[in-house]
Amino acid sequence: MLKSSHYIVIVELLYVVWMLTLVVLLFLMVCVPDRNEEIVMPAEQVGLVRDNYLWKVNNLTVFA
Repeated sequence: MLKSSHYIVIVELLYVVWMLTLVVLLFLMVCVPDRNEEIVMPAEQVGLVRDNYLWKVNNLTVFA
């Protein structure tokens, strides 16, 4: 038979595991990008974003 202090330790360990699980899930929700988001390259953009990208590419100087 376990002593009551053993039960307290087990409950505390379960609580710690639960908290760590929540932290990992929160991290995954915040930091891992959604796979449904499509990445659009700057050259495939339209408007000002494309114009700025093309200007930078066309005016790129290479330092030797």
